[in-house]
Amino acid sequence: MLKPIFLFGILTSFLLSTPLLSQREDLTHDRDFFLKQETLYQQWLDHNGLGKTLHVKAVEVESQQVALYLAFSTENSDTVIAAWAQLEKDYGALNTGLSLEQALFYKMLHLMELRQSVANVQLYDTYDTRKEPCFYRGIFVKEGTFHVDSSGCKSKLLDIYLSPSDLKTAKKPSNAAFQKQYTQPYVFDKIQQYAKQRYERNTCTGRNPTVSEAQIDGNIMRFEVTDLCKEVLKDETNPYPCEIMKKYFKPCNWIKREKLTFTFIYQTKDNALHLKCEVEGKIGSGYYDQVGRGGYLDMEVDFDGYLTDYANKLQYELKDILR
Repeated sequence: MLKPIFLFGILTSFLLSTPLLSQREDLTHDRDFFLKQETLYQQWLDHNGLGKTLHVKAVEVESQQVALYLAFSTENSDTVIAAWAQLEKDYGALNTGLSLEQALFYKMLHLMELRQSVANVQLYDTYDTRKEPCFYRGIFVKEGTFHVDSSGCKSKLLDIYLSPSDLKTAKKPSNAAFQKQYTQPYVFDKIQQYAKQRYERNTCTGRNPTVSEAQIDGNIMRFEVTDLCKEVLKDETNPYPCEIMKKYFKPCNWIKREKLTFTFIYQTKDNALHLKCEVEGKIGSGYYDQVGRGGYLDMEVDFDGYLTDYANKLQYELKDILR
């Protein structure tokens, strides 16, 4: 089931009285109407030349929010990114005064007869729940301001070189002995042990970091670490309402959730180990116990400096645990 990621007014929902909540419009009563507009929206896409690239994937209706999901004709992330850039260029050439994102959003409002505060448009390069999307656009209006959330598959690259002369032992091994010890299984196992020890610790209330089972394909190993807290974003703090709850009601932790994805590539060259690593970071809401698919945003959108510093430090730590 697709889930819209835009849920507004968290603090307000705590303060609203029950009678006031009961007066709010329940959009699910008009579900059939909203679903019927899929066809009209697709006709508009086709009429404006956008339908060659985009099509309506689904409309999901909740009591206070309607989400329109658009999909591309391919799930190849590189092709999707290029196609989106071309769409933006082509639509900009029309000189309508609107951005492509605004056009997609306002047409949804028009056809579905919605207030802008209860609608959102979302686009992903893939809707396969087994995959992490590389391309994402979330289009919505919050507190009267138009917003576009975005993310992409950007990563930090680490290069770790290790030769016999780098080892901490007093007597340096021969090249043959070094190669016999630093096999791919040995190196990957050391990294997995390190990841378990480092990340699966309860450093924040209500968080249970987990290192996924490593997936090994040839000389490549990938794994994810989820439900992290203040791992990359060291100076993150709780929102003020949460601090109030902690003081007067119950334990509370709304600090952003972090997820890290690691891809290791094992190589040897000139009697030395060359380990390449890609680190990708995402953040999700700390308010919900579970962050669903699409609920994480790429760190490089707003926290590139944090991820760069983290990756630089991690490179030295990884080399140190292997020596």
